[in-house]
Amino acid sequence: MRYRERTEEELKRAKTISEQAAAAQRRQFDELESLYHTAPIGLAVFDRALIRAVRRLAAVGLVRQDVLDPAPKRVDSNDLVLMVAGLVRAEPSITLDGIARRLQGMGQRTPRGGLRWSRSSVKNLLDRAKEQGLVRDLGAA
Repeated sequence: MRYRERTEEELKRAKTISEQAAAAQRRQFDELESLYHTAPIGLAVFDRALIRAVRRLAAVGLVRQDVLDPAPKRVDSNDLVLMVAGLVRAEPSITLDGIARRLQGMGQRTPRGGLRWSRSSVKNLLDRAKEQGLVRDLGAA
């Protein structure tokens, strides 16, 4: 009999703790929602305040946790120059769009960390490769 009474007490205590945690999450959500709806347009949010708000959103489950992960590191553009030079040397008739498609297909990020390659980014890298003597000016691209 005592064992059953003890487990019932533990269940009641666990239920109370669970309800308190749910109420705390609801209060946090309501606070964030009221901040969102009452903030003036163009309000400058400083980095610390923004990070704190995103952490709260992540804790409540409204934002993915990976949003708080550090940004991916930029690719060394010298490596990209070598890659572009290698592509042009391997296929001299390749166009700027062709190089962009290849780089994007390999999953290479742009010098600024983007995912989509533009002709101008490829042309800048190709010009640097020509300046460094890695590619002869064959009229490629």
